[in-house]
Amino acid sequence: MVLATRLAILGSLLQRTNRVNIGAMKKNRVIFDGGDFLIRDFIRDDAESLALSGNDREVWLCLRDRFPSPYTRRDALDWIDLVNNSNPKINFAIDVEGRVAGGIGLMLQTDVARVSAEIGYWLGKEYWGKGIMTKAVSGMSEWAFCNLPITRLYALVFDFNKSSARVLEKCGYQLEGRLRKAAIKDGKVVDELLYAKIRDELSTEAKLQS
Repeated sequence: MVLATRLAILGSLLQRTNRVNIGAMKKNRVIFDGGDFLIRDFIRDDAESLALSGNDREVWLCLRDRFPSPYTRRDALDWIDLVNNSNPKINFAIDVEGRVAGGIGLMLQTDVARVSAEIGYWLGKEYWGKGIMTKAVSGMSEWAFCNLPITRLYALVFDFNKSSARVLEKCGYQLEGRLRKAAIKDGKVVDELLYAKIRDELSTEAKLQS
């Protein structure tokens, strides 16, 4: 009788542990495996490496001013909490060997533009030039079209950010226009380049590859 009771308690504990592990996996889902990196959910344990990768002026110069500079651990925790409490969850970590190397995500548009989403991304300087971002943007774009009710993805790039423009072009985004004197960054008024990709173009690419 005592043995049976102990076994019942042990079974109950195992069930509870399994439920916790499954929940943790769901919270840290991987949406794209790039081979040498993953696109996955943020977790609070990412704060240290997120702040380390983000705290770089050269990274900040290519992003909007809402990206903090300097980028502190507190900023990292605030961001992680914000994106993890969002519904749907559409901002993710770029993970290289268990560390946050950068971020990639979407801004869903509203009203008549609700079939569109803006894609944004960044990568710590340590990881530049390794081909990570091209694969990440391609994988994220495919995930977005497959999982969200959108027909168009677009990105705005400062005209001096040639590397980001090349990434988008490699991923099949088309240059739709130049927005003259549309933004100010680091005290300088600059042009922005508008790139976009349409859901139908993704289907066409898939047919060409097959």
